[in-house]
Amino acid sequence: METLVEVLRAVSAAVRREEQHLCDLDAAVGDGDHGLTMVRCWDIIEREADHAGVEEAPELLERLGGAVVASAGGATGPLLGTALIRAGRAAGSTAEGSPSLIADMLEAAAEGVETTGHAQAGDRTMLDALRPAAEAARRAAVAGWGPADVVASAAEAAEAGARSTAEMVARVGRATRLGEQALGHPDPGAVSIAIMLRAAALCLQDLAGREARGSE
Repeated sequence: METLVEVLRAVSAAVRREEQHLCDLDAAVGDGDHGLTMVRCWDIIEREADHAGVEEAPELLERLGGAVVASAGGATGPLLGTALIRAGRAAGSTAEGSPSLIADMLEAAAEGVETTGHAQAGDRTMLDALRPAAEAARRAAVAGWGPADVVASAAEAAEAGARSTAEMVARVGRATRLGEQALGHPDPGAVSIAIMLRAAALCLQDLAGREARGSE
């Protein structure tokens, strides 16, 4: 539980640092408020995480996701909240600490976003970062990599997926009205996924390093 809360705080800090960048990306293809929306989502997540009690990580993730769905609003809130809810449910069915846990959670999150957003890979949405991240995490888990390296692999795939959205024409969401005018601009939601996963990877790598130094 302590590790999860620390990762959540690291991700929240990264989103806040990138708020203006995300707004700038969104201004090219939308209303220019994606960074503000993401920060609002993470305000809710941090506030709820501060009240974490004796609940286990799966229950905490489901509660955080439910709070985001209920309060964040916009198009992003329901997607991010659903991703957290589905990840929490997946975590509850996998042995804690198992390398496959992260892959299970990311796959469940991707399925939640796909269902809620009525999107598929290639539609120029956050799914275009989340789906390859889940696939990369699964390959890394099968290869026997540790949690920090699994998340790092997922982050790298998400970053590549986010970049690829600049070559896609949107088929769902508000960006559809721009058609080919959006080409050359990555999808802000996909970039957000990459930012969050990279922050989680760096946090886990730092924690692993501290643990290794402490055992010397």
